[in-house]
Amino acid sequence: MLTVKRGRGLSLLELLVAVGIIVLMLGLGVLRFRSPDRSQGPGAAASVVAEALRAARAQAISGGVPVGIAFPSADGTTASSQSFYRLEGQVFPRITSVSNLAGEYPQTFLSVVQWPVAAGNQTAAPPTSDDFLVDAWGLRFPRDYTLIFLPSGQVVSNGLTHFDAAYHVLVSSGIEAGGGAPGGEGPGVFDLAKAAEPYTVSVTTAGMVRVTKGIEGSPALASPDAGRPLVAAAPPLTGAPEDQPEILGIDAFPKPLDDSVTTADALVPKGGRVSIEVQAWSPEGADLYCEWSGPGDFSTRGVSEMTWDPVESVWRSRVEWVPPADLESGDEAALQVRVEDEFGNRSASVGVGATLTVEIADDLERLIFDAAADPGLWVVQEDGSGNQQALEEDGYSYPQWSPDGSCYVVIKNATIWLGVPGSGIVSAVTAPPAGGKWKSAPIGPRWSPDGTRILFGENGDLFVIRVDGSGLTNLTTDIATRVYGGYAWSPNGDRICYTAVEDWASFRDRVWVMNADGTGKRMLLDCQSRFCNWSPDGQWIAIWAIYPTEHSIVLVSPDAAQPIPDPDQVRVVWTPAWRWYSWTTPTRLGWSPDSKKVSAFMGLSNAPDGGLVVVDIDTGQETLFPDVKEGWMTWGAWARTRNKLAFQDGKGVLNVARDDGTERIAVARGSMPDWSR
Repeated sequence: MLTVKRGRGLSLLELLVAVGIIVLMLGLGVLRFRSPDRSQGPGAAASVVAEALRAARAQAISGGVPVGIAFPSADGTTASSQSFYRLEGQVFPRITSVSNLAGEYPQTFLSVVQWPVAAGNQTAAPPTSDDFLVDAWGLRFPRDYTLIFLPSGQVVSNGLTHFDAAYHVLVSSGIEAGGGAPGGEGPGVFDLAKAAEPYTVSVTTAGMVRVTKGIEGSPALASPDAGRPLVAAAPPLTGAPEDQPEILGIDAFPKPLDDSVTTADALVPKGGRVSIEVQAWSPEGADLYCEWSGPGDFSTRGVSEMTWDPVESVWRSRVEWVPPADLESGDEAALQVRVEDEFGNRSASVGVGATLTVEIADDLERLIFDAAADPGLWVVQEDGSGNQQALEEDGYSYPQWSPDGSCYVVIKNATIWLGVPGSGIVSAVTAPPAGGKWKSAPIGPRWSPDGTRILFGENGDLFVIRVDGSGLTNLTTDIATRVYGGYAWSPNGDRICYTAVEDWASFRDRVWVMNADGTGKRMLLDCQSRFCNWSPDGQWIAIWAIYPTEHSIVLVSPDAAQPIPDPDQVRVVWTPAWRWYSWTTPTRLGWSPDSKKVSAFMGLSNAPDGGLVVVDIDTGQETLFPDVKEGWMTWGAWARTRNKLAFQDGKGVLNVARDDGTERIAVARGSMPDWSR
């Protein structure tokens, strides 16, 4: 703080003495008045540019937002300027500052040119980023030379010349270069002829900045007689956006997908919660904020900053909503969201569609699944409520609930692990065989009906192990076959059905049955067949049979004394409308809890019978879900106690529906679901 005090003035004698002292100092040359020394202009200016680049990188890292430094080009007509400007924003970046060096360094020029380089430092294609597209960033002046620092610290550009693993800006007191305006939308390319008092500012692909005296890699191009170039002026600062942000969409989970559930836009049981996500967009690239209002409790109150999604190029915000305690089944609650930018422009209020219908659901089953948007495994109730993380660490697959729902098994790093909701992984179930290691990772763990053992496949063999990790047994060492295409416990756990290949050359695969200890192996169906599963009532084994003229789902009694060679001796449940080849056979067969329907994922969602199909075994009536996501890892998982399925649709969203396709709701984004009470 500067404080100015008023005192008495100088006397005439004091004034005369002061003037005399000044005259004496001037005579002795002690006190001199002269113009600033600008001999260090290019070097000092290069330091200014380097510091601006370093500051831009630091801000990009700390703020999580791309920051650019651009050098004007007069729409590509020149490579030189006496200024640079700063760009900030997730998209359509704004010009937030302009640095004009002409006042402090009037004979200094900033040029983005290319020049011949020494051997070993050859020009290379400019680096790019898989997570950031320069064209999508939306430069207002795409022909200006722009270096863009990403939140990772990496630097990319809009096509600048790149050699010696770096970009280069030449700072000089004079420069001559030849070239021309670009043919497209990018910056022009100019070749350096000579430069006076040059300094090189280099920016590596990792974002490191250095200043070198001279022309890096080509010192011979330095020349004191280089002239003044055509200088481009910097654009003005970007004003505050005036356009309102746009709300692109709102997703709520759980939400109904047909009117047989409700005509509302979201569902939640009493005491449950709804997950809501709003997607928005700023036409002028401003940062966005949102605020929810309405009855009940929101996980975020007040105005909160939205998160930028660089993949989809939208702003997102998620919130959890719990309805008020006084709402009953069938009541509706209207929720509103407002989105505004950092300058105060607001969108109109909108709700999640219009209302949320609150319904009380009792005796709900749970689903464990691999979440798409969040790491780890998650558990959600069948109506989409109660979504909670069961396992934080990512990379686990094939989650399978125990029969009593108290724990689950998963696979990671060639090991089957035991986990408990709320506690995470508690122990490893499998370990490599004594004195060796697994030839491949275990696959497809299946709990025994009594919850004491785990059946799994590894390198063509079937193994069983107790949940505590003891009693590892290879069930298929005594036969030359290799297990392929699925396996299942009998309902009482005393037998196992499986598909095995006897001859890989002819791909002769058959369905077999054996006792749970690996004894009593016998072929069940003597025809090409894949994928088998035991009905919950124990009466049938469903098999995908491949006959010369057709492929079908057939039912075979597990007690057949001899292999059944004749298609007429099996019960055909369903045959697709067109012939399926081996690579389009089902990835898994499933049974409804009442043993009255079978399901199969048919692999090709754009085929006549593609997608997930559910078939009544008595009438042959089929229900087709054609929008189920295509892929080997997708199948329909049946509920334990009711005729409902969980499956991933073509948009990567986990759906729950009745087996007739009604009461379909979207519960979360994820895959590989399994049910539990």
